[in-house]
Amino acid sequence: MARSPTSGIVTQQTAQGAYPGYLVQITIAGQIFSLCTLDVGFTFGGLSWISSDIDLSGIKWDASGLSPGKMVLGDADLVWWTFALKLQLQDVPVSVWQVYAGAPGEAEPLWNGRIGRIVRVGTTIECDLTTDSVRLNAPRRRVQHVVNAKYLLPAGKVLYAGGQQWVIERKQNA
Repeated sequence: MARSPTSGIVTQQTAQGAYPGYLVQITIAGQIFSLCTLDVGFTFGGLSWISSDIDLSGIKWDASGLSPGKMVLGDADLVWWTFALKLQLQDVPVSVWQVYAGAPGEAEPLWNGRIGRIVRVGTTIECDLTTDSVRLNAPRRRVQHVVNAKYLLPAGKVLYAGGQQWVIERKQNA
């Protein structure tokens, strides 16, 4: 879907020294936190974007799809760390838009994913950002307590893993 840029965005992109800012939306337990890397907050998409101490690195969109990255959140008042300690920050959705200060109403979607590993470093929180394509390599599946026996490997089946041999055995009913 091609889209022609408006005069506001063309002016910002061609201005000498024009660097993009980023809008970062984090959704925790249904509550949306709208943060931006610009020096001032503003309204976009019906949300108030608050100027925040955020640093993004490594995220991009290319022919191979989305790439994982890192987000560093300033956290002198321990708000984000409190979410992390309550296990409310990990695995939450994050969306990132690219925006120019002179054309804040023209933000372009840049990246979507989730927060992975979280580490506190001084007065900041470092969050690994993961994408769905990365998460597909390690699905979180759980076996229910009720398992249909016809899907189990037969007794005596030999498996090899980690240089070891494993033989499937079944518990005999008493």
